[in-house]
Amino acid sequence: MASDSISKSRLEFLNTEHLRVFLLFLLSFCIQIISFRSCLSNKILNECLPSAVDSFDYTNRAKTLLESGFDEAFGDAFRIPGYSMVIAFFLLLFGNFAFIALRLTQALLTAVSTIIIYRTLSTSSSKMASFKFSVFYSFLPSWYFSPLLLAESLSYFLCCLFVVKSLNIIDKANLLPKDIMSLSLLVGAATYLKPNHLLWVLPAMLIVYFTSNKKKLTSILLLLGLTGALLSPWLYYANRDNPSKFTFTATSGGNLYIGLGMHLAYDNGPISRAAIFWKVDPRSNPSDVLSGTDQSDIRALDEMFGDRALEIWKKRPLQQLGFGLAKIAIAFSVYVDSFPQLLLGLLVITSLFLSIYSVFFRKFSIESRLASLLYISIIVILAFQAFLFQADRRFVFPVLIPASILVFYSLKFGSPRKGIKS
Repeated sequence: MASDSISKSRLEFLNTEHLRVFLLFLLSFCIQIISFRSCLSNKILNECLPSAVDSFDYTNRAKTLLESGFDEAFGDAFRIPGYSMVIAFFLLLFGNFAFIALRLTQALLTAVSTIIIYRTLSTSSSKMASFKFSVFYSFLPSWYFSPLLLAESLSYFLCCLFVVKSLNIIDKANLLPKDIMSLSLLVGAATYLKPNHLLWVLPAMLIVYFTSNKKKLTSILLLLGLTGALLSPWLYYANRDNPSKFTFTATSGGNLYIGLGMHLAYDNGPISRAAIFWKVDPRSNPSDVLSGTDQSDIRALDEMFGDRALEIWKKRPLQQLGFGLAKIAIAFSVYVDSFPQLLLGLLVITSLFLSIYSVFFRKFSIESRLASLLYISIIVILAFQAFLFQADRRFVFPVLIPASILVFYSLKFGSPRKGIKS
């Protein structure tokens, strides 16, 4: 009898919510540590992505911030300060072990995000189905940026919070001012990490519009106003002594020029092959290669790149259009060389079709269709970035993988709630 009682207690423990949460956390964290165990060093670069030279810039600016102040570190407006300030905080707190401490923290946040996703989905779906999806989610390359000193590692966590907050608003179908404030805070914080995350405000506007029972325009203006207020200190700082064009960061012109195919490695990779095929590469267009780019004024250099990029678009719009579409396929892992990347591409295409299916078929609840619409809007902004700028996994992975939970949510069936109108 005693052994039966013990067995029953163990069985009850195995079925508890706490155990499921613990197992998800442990699984996610272990997958990460096993995947990048060789990268757990205190070096700026490691074996996981030895070409991530941006890591040096983030780190150098963090050290300059601590030694010489904010103006010296960010006065050129080339880099938005968020992630460098995070590195500076870890340098202050952990000294010589700052980089490995930051890598472990990023891994912990990735593991925590799995728990947050499970808890969110289990409130409106079967706990077992939510648990199974969360286990599957743990095996996606959500950990890709965890071992790297790049802002994308924290962007991933903020995107999880953004998606989860959006689902919470959809579920209760009653938008409150504090919800608008939360969305604004998440968009603002993400933008301070990577300026392209400002585009998150577009799916946030969709959520606000469809969940506002009245005064939709007022709610959207409040969202935009709060987001603008959060970003205004940096906008003022970046433009306070700038006699030329308004700037957010002095990188947009350079990134636009690179996105045209005019900065190519000729390594026979997908980007290189696509640029050569569409004849947008430097060898096919030697007159479009900029010279004199060794000047020290970063703002002037960025304007030069931006002006030349606009000239190139006017000169060969159809070729750049074809190359831009190829970059979208590359960014979403549809046109790549490796088999794992092709599997991710298949996941993206399947998710997109499921979302479109959910939006246009009335048997799904309004909440499910809104989640699908939100996912599609995220796909659109990621495609826009790949089309204009670089077909880089840094634009896609940290956002698209957390957004995949919207597809799981959208497959729910049920009747619409009163709060959201079709």
